[in-house]
Amino acid sequence: SSSDGDDLSKLTNFDRIVRKQAHRFKPKPMGETESALHQYWRNKGLKEEVHRKRVVTTCLEWWKEYQTPGYCASIPCMLTVLEARFRQLKTLLPRASVAKMLWKQPMMLHIDLCGAACRIAALCHLMPGVNVVRLLEKDPSLLLRADIVAATEKGILSLHTLLPRADVLRMVERHPSLLFRVRKRREGGFDAAESADARQRCRADGGEESHSCTEALLLNMHHCF
Repeated sequence: SSSDGDDLSKLTNFDRIVRKQAHRFKPKPMGETESALHQYWRNKGLKEEVHRKRVVTTCLEWWKEYQTPGYCASIPCMLTVLEARFRQLKTLLPRASVAKMLWKQPMMLHIDLCGAACRIAALCHLMPGVNVVRLLEKDPSLLLRADIVAATEKGILSLHTLLPRADVLRMVERHPSLLFRVRKRREGGFDAAESADARQRCRADGGEESHSCTEALLLNMHHCF
């Protein structure tokens, strides 16, 4: 049509080609169940389709666990069970954005709630003053680790050894990955020069070893990973 021609004339050459070829790459139409799940997670705040796809794919796999041969539950039933699971996770992780945590780590849908609650309680005891829920919100994969408590304890000890005057718990709260970066490096062996260099960077950035140690430590260890 003439209107289509007018629209195309305003596009760049690349966009014009994409528009003309779009019919050849139409996405596979969603099934009713998939469409309902997309709408559910859209209502939970996941606006980006790429984020929803990750969660929806896991939801479909998770829902198969509730199916039995010869019986397929209705979509309303599925959404009711899903909402119950979502509320359980919200109770486990108060004030956290569970929807965002799920697109980062969809396997949280399969998590053992009792075991996860025990790990969270142990982490709170191990890191007094640290907002553990906020820490897990940054990296939800930590909650799936059965060894997270032992690994955290070892990581904190390693950081204390490397930076004895630093506020290690504050560093970990801001950068949870430090727990495993420093452990991995220490297993390969820190030498005295590297440790001294890290402390020197800290002093150069902020006098005493403080929160700036995080950046210094990351710089010092970057080449190791």
